[in-house]
Amino acid sequence: MPSVLSLLKNHFRRLFTVDTRSLALLRVGLGVLLVCDIYLRAQFSSDHYTDLGLLPRGALLSHFLNKYSISLHFINGAEWFPLALFFLAFLASLSLIIGYKTRVSSILLWIFVISLQNRNPLILQGGDVLFRILLFWAMFLPLGATFSVDAALLRENPRPRKICSAATFGIMMQIGILYLFASLLKTGAVWENGEAVKQALLIDQFTKPLGYVVLKFPLLLNFISYFTIFSEFAAFFLLFSPVYSVFMRCFALVCLTLLHMGIFLTMEIGLFPWIDCISLVIFIPRNFWIAIKRALKPKNTVQIFYDGACNFCEKGIYLLREFLLFPRIRIRPAQLVKDVESLMLAKNSWIILDSKKNYFFGYLGLVKVIECSPYSFLRRILYQRYFLRWGEKFYVWVATRRRLFSLFSRSLKAEKHPFFSLRSSTQVFLYCIVGMVVYWNIAKLPSFPWITPVPKSMQALFYTLRLDQKWGMFAPFPSVNDGWYVMPGKLRDATVVDVFKEMNKSRGMFGGVKGISIDTLSELTWEKPDLVSSTYLSQRWRKYLMNIVQKEHKEHRLYYGRYLCRLWNSSVDSSKELVEFKIYFMLEKTVEGKVGKPLKTMIWRHECFAK
Repeated sequence: MPSVLSLLKNHFRRLFTVDTRSLALLRVGLGVLLVCDIYLRAQFSSDHYTDLGLLPRGALLSHFLNKYSISLHFINGAEWFPLALFFLAFLASLSLIIGYKTRVSSILLWIFVISLQNRNPLILQGGDVLFRILLFWAMFLPLGATFSVDAALLRENPRPRKICSAATFGIMMQIGILYLFASLLKTGAVWENGEAVKQALLIDQFTKPLGYVVLKFPLLLNFISYFTIFSEFAAFFLLFSPVYSVFMRCFALVCLTLLHMGIFLTMEIGLFPWIDCISLVIFIPRNFWIAIKRALKPKNTVQIFYDGACNFCEKGIYLLREFLLFPRIRIRPAQLVKDVESLMLAKNSWIILDSKKNYFFGYLGLVKVIECSPYSFLRRILYQRYFLRWGEKFYVWVATRRRLFSLFSRSLKAEKHPFFSLRSSTQVFLYCIVGMVVYWNIAKLPSFPWITPVPKSMQALFYTLRLDQKWGMFAPFPSVNDGWYVMPGKLRDATVVDVFKEMNKSRGMFGGVKGISIDTLSELTWEKPDLVSSTYLSQRWRKYLMNIVQKEHKEHRLYYGRYLCRLWNSSVDSSKELVEFKIYFMLEKTVEGKVGKPLKTMIWRHECFAK
């Protein structure tokens, strides 16, 4: 009879074992989101990450920096430096997507992301917190165990399809903790009476056009409010249910995905919903991948013969096998079979042998391989005359230069241990991290005042590793304050302009200033814009401007004022220089589900030239 300890151990493994194909999907998803994030951030890199932007390093280091924060961006404040770091991060992201040197890439990207977030904390949102935490756990997971260049080059077959470790326990618990504490922090009365989503969609700074449509359906709004709080609270228990675990987990994934897609369709909150959705793939049950494998199992198979003296050919074939999902395809050097070797030399091509003993060469061989793979739906496209002609020309061009390509492919080496297992000391450390994450989140709950505050030693560790977290979006209730900006400014020739609107109009591609058109200045108006959420240049700008209106961030207004003066006056003639301006926030308060009249609130006055 099994002991209680062995039963608990088996139960633990059943709950916290992850399929390596789920890890591969997590890896690709994180890499793609990182590329998107880099692109979006790079457009305004000068604004957010240089000494000429919103937060010079001198101000950050002397007034706003957490003493535990570290960042590569502290090295240099010139405009080229963040772009250089973005480019390196882009290369690392591509490496992560294809799974080459996967562990090294994940470590580099974690360093890059925490460096980036420490450079300008005022533009961060909840998705950034989850992003850096996912990358922390990714460093300890074998993300390159399948569907990767590392796995292809290692050629280990069969290979492990599942893994259970302190890292899988940690990342799964972290995601469960996110939803559990996000629900526990929602203590406002509007969550109890079903008015929370309505109040959230009344925040015009976030709301998309579809959000205004949803506002017309009160019963739907009530349902979504209750569905939100139920999905978040129940997620933890459904994801780790000891009974009917596969069904419960799938139910939780469907509910949470619907929740995040609803947020994406109705609110402007950047990549947050997509980061949440990607984090959930770690919970995809093994049964799902088995069903997918059966559904995509090719009806026919082929043998591939390649030039055994060609390193490029050999590695290319194994990469093809890995990414075309052919784990058991037979691959052999042509030199092992004399007749095949003769054909290879005559055709100067690889040889594809199908189940009917037919031979295929060159581009047609590639099409045949794809036809027998799960990507067979592409065959109609690949058999088009255009692809046949140019595909064969490209194949001949590569084949005649395969010796040259081999010089480069020899340097393409697999990561030594893509299926690595963690040392006991590392596992103990990660289990301790999970325990501290639980304690950290409990200590942030207002309903647990008797909990001892987070010790300084734990704060130092968490702020250094950037594991600090609080899942308080729309908690304890959605904000009742909303509004829009109006910034009347006076030019040297006494012209009055709306600095905010004109600066937004002046931004060109990739966030650059294309020049302020003095001849087409808009009339200053205090009227509410048709779509307030569209008045912000980007999600990062929206977060920054929503933050500086708050009293706890009022010190940032000085640097924003200096930034506006510098940017305006560097792009106009001396007669049209900006002399002074005021920042007004047209404050709208929501009381009992009704939006009040806007209150004209001046939050800053700035003079561009010292008197």
